[in-house]
Amino acid sequence: MMIDEEAEPRLKEELQRIANENDAYLSISYGSYAKEGKGENIHLLIDNHGNIVLDYPKRYVTGLAELDIGEAKYFRKGPEIIQWADTPYGRIAITICRDLEMTDYIRQAGRANVDIMLSSAYEFEQGLVIHSTYMRTIEYGFSLLRPAQHGITVAVDYNGNVINQMDFADPGNGIMYAELPTEGINTLYTQIGDVLGWICVVGLVSFVPLSIVLNSKHKKRKQQIT
Repeated sequence: MMIDEEAEPRLKEELQRIANENDAYLSISYGSYAKEGKGENIHLLIDNHGNIVLDYPKRYVTGLAELDIGEAKYFRKGPEIIQWADTPYGRIAITICRDLEMTDYIRQAGRANVDIMLSSAYEFEQGLVIHSTYMRTIEYGFSLLRPAQHGITVAVDYNGNVINQMDFADPGNGIMYAELPTEGINTLYTQIGDVLGWICVVGLVSFVPLSIVLNSKHKKRKQQIT
């Protein structure tokens, strides 16, 4: 959803009314255009009483501001902070689209013991889905709900299992329902990150000179026996 900056207060009031009247938590994203300077790409989490509990500006906007390319032309970056809130449905965090691809950034959610990540996205019109986002659930132990415009909306548990999905391009789809775990798990990756992977890489590389040395010694012994 794209709006002018002046309409933002009215939009928030309407969303708060909807959440309150339906006694439901509401998660929604929109972009605001500013008359001067840049607007923001925002993700709101509103509780069932109509209170805005999280107001998150997207951190990793796409494109190059210097060249007026992509989102960076219109939106400024948000702070490098993952926002989360405790709810009756577990500890919920929110991000937007490309933010979820940034492994080190999302580690904040793992360290905060987030149970569910809500991360809306604008995908390619071909209906593609960024599979790397599934990995965040396994790495950091939270479940994921990722609504996607033009792409595939998915609900994934903390083991990377797809609970449900819906293709934006399918005209027969209406509302997707999914039951996600309201409690996440602690993971080793949250603490050590890619350390284990780098140890494996270093170990593999160290085998190369060792293999050369051992092969050289074997050849010398063979020549001596001959």
